[in-house]
Amino acid sequence: MVVLEHFASSGQTAAAMLNSGNALSLENRVELFIESGIRQLDCLLCGGLRLGHITEICGKGGTGKTQIAIEFAAEHLISASADPNSRVYYLQSSPLPIWGIEKALKQRVGSGDADQSALIYRKAMERLIIVDCYDLDSLLTFLYSYSSIRGLDNTLESSGSIADLLIIDSVRPHIINAMQIHNNGYAAINAIKTALRSITSIQSVVPAAILITNGISQRGLPENSNYGDQQENNGQLWLQTIQPSLGPSWLQVSHTHIYLYPGQHHISKEDDDLNVLSSHEIVMDNNFDNTFSSFKTNAMVLKSTYLPAGKSCVF
Repeated sequence: MVVLEHFASSGQTAAAMLNSGNALSLENRVELFIESGIRQLDCLLCGGLRLGHITEICGKGGTGKTQIAIEFAAEHLISASADPNSRVYYLQSSPLPIWGIEKALKQRVGSGDADQSALIYRKAMERLIIVDCYDLDSLLTFLYSYSSIRGLDNTLESSGSIADLLIIDSVRPHIINAMQIHNNGYAAINAIKTALRSITSIQSVVPAAILITNGISQRGLPENSNYGDQQENNGQLWLQTIQPSLGPSWLQVSHTHIYLYPGQHHISKEDDDLNVLSSHEIVMDNNFDNTFSSFKTNAMVLKSTYLPAGKSCVF
């Protein structure tokens, strides 16, 4: 495992921290959230992905984790409220998401003026950075390189790297591979946590937002149990049986955990008014197959620093 020389924070004085805190008050922040374009999900998150926070979308295979990440990426790239210089960094472990982002962007651009649509699409694609991360070393190398660039106050504005969205899809393969090779999952988890927190702790007027996809583990429920029935019958007891995969140590990494699971209601033309451009049609996930579903998706807060646990929505 590569050990980077800037693995640890160099620290700063108390006076510098107070001065930066005064300068970066909430009224100076031009944007607090990154939206997905899915009204119910953005409402659940009180606006979207919180800047300066790590949000984790977890669920079983085929529940739409990758598609949700694609919707956040496309909306941030195309949204008029997004800074034209902001970037989306998509850290992928498979080549599939880029095609989903391309489709989502084209559907958002629409079929209006051809030249204008082509220009908007081209500018959006220029702000999308695809990073191939197939092992833990490549993931850490990128995260610390990005952290170093964001931490340089003198070059932050000129680099055009403000209000960025970092997506890690998915984090599980990196941890599992490290456990198999080095037989030490705790070291891998701590390394990723340190790298991610070094990014979210950077003092910036508009900090970056980080979105992670992950699987789940169940405790005390049968593998094929009905999620909706278990939730309705057991309430908070059901909620406590679900947690992101990778063990207890990983629970401390993300600020917010959102759990996706299939709903019980079929989608009809009358209630499909969310302008969710592709998530109802094709749900792409990291198992390399496309799952066609006519069911809606449930999202529930498992843990959060600013949202109540158990809060949920359907879309």
